[in-house]
Amino acid sequence: MKMFEELLGDESRRQKVEDFVARYDKGPPEEGISDDEAQHHHDELTSDLPEDEYREAATDAFGRMSSEQRREVGQKLRSEATAQGVPVDESGDEDAGMLGRVAAALRGTQSGGLGQILGGAGGGGVLSSPAARAALAGIAAHVAKRFLKR
Repeated sequence: MKMFEELLGDESRRQKVEDFVARYDKGPPEEGISDDEAQHHHDELTSDLPEDEYREAATDAFGRMSSEQRREVGQKLRSEATAQGVPVDESGDEDAGMLGRVAAALRGTQSGGLGQILGGAGGGGVLSSPAARAALAGIAAHVAKRFLKR
């Protein structure tokens, strides 16, 4: 994956990603990270990721969120999946595994990907909720940790 080779070779970019991961790991996943930062790192770190690796990262991120946050994000994902004809099992909006599968399946169905699905009506980098920010930041942090060997 060319992006990770570039990241690991650029000390400034690597430092920014390490700082992002440290802030994500420090507290609740929706705190200490802006909407724009969550969106940027998500898009940058997952653009070339195979679907199975994205699904794993999303499942991990959703697993770290509260059941209320998973329910909120799950409702958006379920609604979008229905609109796009993506099958969704009935395991519930709180199941991190189901959310990871749906997020991975939806990832390529819409311009802007998961960030667009979870975005607010106004767009412009503003996510619809702290739960949306937690989801994108968590996926990005999981991928970054894997490649930074943390």
